[in-house]
Amino acid sequence: MKRLSSIFNLKSMVFAAGLAVGGVQAMAMPPSAIAANDDTAKTRPAPASVMAPNYTSQLKPPDPHGPALKLLKDEFGRTPLGHALLLYAEAQHITIKFDAAIAVTNNYAQYVPENSTITVRPDLALEEQVMYLAHELRHAWQDKTLDYSGLNAKRLTPVQRFSLQRYVEADAHAFASFFWADRMQRLGVDPAAVHAGYELTLAHQLRAKMDGAGDVRPADYRDIALLPYFDHLENYNARHVAMAARATDTFRAEVRAAQEEGQSSSFNRLAADIAAAPDDASFAAWLRKLGSTLLAVDGLTALSGETDAALLGDYALRGLDGHELMPALGSASVVMPPPRARLERLQASDAKQRAMVQAHTP
Repeated sequence: MKRLSSIFNLKSMVFAAGLAVGGVQAMAMPPSAIAANDDTAKTRPAPASVMAPNYTSQLKPPDPHGPALKLLKDEFGRTPLGHALLLYAEAQHITIKFDAAIAVTNNYAQYVPENSTITVRPDLALEEQVMYLAHELRHAWQDKTLDYSGLNAKRLTPVQRFSLQRYVEADAHAFASFFWADRMQRLGVDPAAVHAGYELTLAHQLRAKMDGAGDVRPADYRDIALLPYFDHLENYNARHVAMAARATDTFRAEVRAAQEEGQSSSFNRLAADIAAAPDDASFAAWLRKLGSTLLAVDGLTALSGETDAALLGDYALRGLDGHELMPALGSASVVMPPPRARLERLQASDAKQRAMVQAHTP
């Protein structure tokens, strides 16, 4: 099974962390209206990282046991959910550190599966550090508990791979907003956000729906947080399509190499890879484990009752025709087809390669 780093290079995996300043005006709007009327989209910085591969910093990071990190962890752990997340990080041997060097990738925070490390920029306000840490710890949970890396390394179709990236991002964003709402209710804090206005906007709306125990109904969590984030992923469109494209190109090259070798063993290996990949029903079952405000995987989630059609099409493709702020990697001066057309083209190419493998397999 291939490691993440053997499939995608650094540029294809590192995304800028955080959504934009938001939303004083948007705060009074319903989530659907926010996504539809967000005029800050043209200036909004690119949003949070999915999961980034390891990188080497050229700057000496601050002391991992220093007072600034202790302050962040102390503040983060003031709520039961924050405390539980820190215990989870400790149990899973997840390192949390500061490093200003990630600014060169336009990131505010990121999680690296290969060394189980979460990096946060030290120049952010403390409350924003708290929110971004919640976001990245959710990515760590997706990886450690749900085995995101293992799933992403399988021979997924382009639509599955594209959908996977959308779901883990929407889930992490929504979870961070819930974390903020929980802090506001339990601690009475009213945080200000320079880099994460949209998260804070939805956090206020989630807080208004919280019951006395600080919980929200799964349907409310889906409608207030998850679905608006799917609509709000337009900054990721080109990069998520590029990730699917890289995997498709790798598959095409492997099929071509098998043809040139003329060895049935190569086609048998590719056929075994395809057989080991999840079908749509199994893939949708994995997606339903997302959409929870908890760290457990055996409870009801906001996606539990959704149909496969919604999970694999309607939700993943929301916002796909939105603003394209970032050109496809390596083609800043090239006019690219719309993301939806590119994804459909990748899906057709992948299907052709799979048919070719099947034709050459006994």
